Amino acid sequence: AVAQCLSPSGAKEVFFNNKPTPGGEPAPSVEIVHHVPNDGNYGSIKLDLSPYHGAIVGDAWFGGVSWSSDEVYVVYVAKLKTPKKTTAVEGVTSPLTSPPSSVPQETANKYDFVDDWGEKYVDVSNLGVFILNVTTGNVVALPNVDINQWTIGQPQFVPLRETAPGRYQIVYTAWNTLPRRLGMIYCYQRPCSIFLADVTEILQSPSKGVVVAHTLLSRGIRLARSPRAAPDGRSLVFLGNRQGYLTHGGCTELFRVALDGDLETINAETIVSAVDIPTLRTSSKEPLVTTYRQQHLSFPGLYLDQLPIHCFLTSGGDQVILSSAWGCIEEILIVNVATKTVQPLTHLIPALGEALGLASLQVLDASMGVSQDAQATADLLFAFSAPNAPARLGWLTLNLSNPASSTWSFGPAPRLFSISNKVNLLPSTPDQQTSLANVTQSWTYHVYLHHDSDGIPFESILLTPTTDATPSSSSPLPIVLVPHGGPHSCFTTAFVASYVFLAKKLGAAVLFVNYRGSTGYGQRSIHSLAGTIGTNDVQDMMTCLQHALSLPHPTQGHLPWFNAQQVAVCGGSHGGFLGAHLSAQYPEVFQAAALRNPVTDIAAMVGISDIPDWCYVESLGVEVVETSQREPNQGFDWGNPSPSLAHLTRMREVSPVHVPSVTTAGAYKTPTLVCLGMKDRRVPPSQGVAFYQLLRLYHGAHVPLSLMTFPDDVHAIDLPTTEAEHWMAIAQWIQTHLHL
Repeated sequence: AVAQCLSPSGAKEVFFNNKPTPGGEPAPSVEIVHHVPNDGNYGSIKLDLSPYHGAIVGDAWFGGVSWSSDEVYVVYVAKLKTPKKTTAVEGVTSPLTSPPSSVPQETANKYDFVDDWGEKYVDVSNLGVFILNVTTGNVVALPNVDINQWTIGQPQFVPLRETAPGRYQIVYTAWNTLPRRLGMIYCYQRPCSIFLADVTEILQSPSKGVVVAHTLLSRGIRLARSPRAAPDGRSLVFLGNRQGYLTHGGCTELFRVALDGDLETINAETIVSAVDIPTLRTSSKEPLVTTYRQQHLSFPGLYLDQLPIHCFLTSGGDQVILSSAWGCIEEILIVNVATKTVQPLTHLIPALGEALGLASLQVLDASMGVSQDAQATADLLFAFSAPNAPARLGWLTLNLSNPASSTWSFGPAPRLFSISNKVNLLPSTPDQQTSLANVTQSWTYHVYLHHDSDGIPFESILLTPTTDATPSSSSPLPIVLVPHGGPHSCFTTAFVASYVFLAKKLGAAVLFVNYRGSTGYGQRSIHSLAGTIGTNDVQDMMTCLQHALSLPHPTQGHLPWFNAQQVAVCGGSHGGFLGAHLSAQYPEVFQAAALRNPVTDIAAMVGISDIPDWCYVESLGVEVVETSQREPNQGFDWGNPSPSLAHLTRMREVSPVHVPSVTTAGAYKTPTLVCLGMKDRRVPPSQGVAFYQLLRLYHGAHVPLSLMTFPDDVHAIDLPTTEAEHWMAIAQWIQTHLHL
């Protein structure tokens, strides 16, 4: 199913599908399943939805499915129907084949440009919210939406409530499409708003052309998304940022709106504000291995895509649960709406924190429990993993009045599966056990805290074989340095299968770095990187690498733990940008580089990327862009970017192609592999091709170079076959040039 949703009582469930058709346009349908007798019968009903709209949108960003609390209606998202697409040649008809009485159909040329939301959303443009009556099978579209200004999604029914009996209301997110749609995925700065629509009359009289009013709930807030109505229907919470930000990621705020008042005048209340910079709770004179959760940083703010669908622990909505990065650890946080306080679950339940160590947690679902002995409870389903341990499920019954007395259990470790006889994370013979939990026994990890003179913290996560798992306990290990993409994202202490594969295949340590500018460390950190890319982030990467190379061997203290002559770098997108910079700026340090869809020349990218604003903000800096936008006729027009010569010069200066060693014969020495998804809309593949050709021109006779192109893949290079192929190639490349 493209999307599915269980009704509040569990009695019904809907499954939405898009069935492929010979014409290429999928046929949307829905299956309504009754899990308890419906008029005395179990069973299901299938409905064809193609008369009403195009394909169902079931992704986690634009999509959304929600039941009305009486389980009569389901709201969902689908593409609007488009005119039949043809060509000028196909439109030429003969009087012999076109009867004079035929009625012309509305058509569009299939080669006409259609504005879309970029990478991963190349076919997402005009969306509609639709409401299905599961009893009658009728479908109505939410009317009176200006599709030329808004793309709408993330719909949720507001539960029916005593103060508004019989009133059906829907809340949804609307993204502003003007002056043009820009890349959406991983870009949380796109202006968006929360609206409420009362759909009672249109559901009662769907054929009478009822006008539906859309009430803005996020008045005065630039970024607002992920609306969630409290179970009693009297309030709403959502994510956003009042001022907004220009970087593609930033600190998120949590807001609340009371739905019982005058919605035309009421303003949203800030429950959790953005954090400028967290307080360091430990001595920061030298890098520190953390031994307990949250001991090193105070609350750094919220960083999450969306709220859980079921995020309330009480019917009145006074406690909200969510997951967010706290430095490099993803935590489950409980927000008290009344007191506006945030508490990590592992602080409320210290024994749980001790059991999990530094593992990352993510809440999957929550349900209000029942009162037992006058104590209210809530049930949580969560997942947890660590760099050396794949994800497992956990179930917790939370005692809301006395959290420390809560009870929990962990699910079993997942079993090993192999996608081929070549790709296998662990030995799979029966006598070696087939559980991925073996990684925990043979690999370990450490978290190190760093800071620069500006006081902004950053962290590194070191994944290494345990001493007794190392073939030669006294031999220094090879090490792979890994910068994340973005740049405004972060590594958490979670399991990353691709890098565990590399570590196992190479017998090498992997060093993940959250350089300044990563999320999870306050808004000041994020802003500090914009305008300093290629310098600050590179400096932080080298700080973490040099620290790792200085570490003594755990059992042979007079020997180094890692081999400074066996160092590789591997990264994608902005991580590829950093990999190229590091190889060019420190050619004597790195013996191998693997770059996945790397940014190499921002000046050449600004006019063709789906995120031209990224090129300006990251190259010039937030203050420069903000100042320019305040001056008359000087603001950057993202709809028609026309960088000045000064802008282009700066974009080139911060790019890897500007590093002297790249165009100086004999100066660039790192064997480099470049892997490209040729349908990448985010970082055009021409970036990687040009960098490879430049290296080949100046260094091809003396430095091993390789370029792999995947014609049908995109920015992430995540199609099943190409994902496996390019990671195996990366492993082989590093293995060869580190002489492993």
